[in-house]
Amino acid sequence: MKSENEDLDIHKLALIELKNIDKGRMISLKDVFYRLGIIFHFNKEQSYKIIKSLEKKGFIEFFPYNGIRVINRSKNGPKP
Repeated sequence: MKSENEDLDIHKLALIELKNIDKGRMISLKDVFYRLGIIFHFNKEQSYKIIKSLEKKGFIEFFPYNGIRVINRSKNGPKP
């Protein structure tokens, strides 16, 4: 059985927060850095590492110098 800490890893929490500001179009990097900085107290370098990790896992699309897009997954798709 998973512990509560395993269910709430930082990548999941960051993805949930990004989904909260997702309006079906690209989210600017300015908004991403602001949101992750305010909620999690990340600096830009830490936020960038989270973004790249979420991209590598297939949860977001990253557009350098522009922003990100959250990839909507079906109910049966992989979970973060």
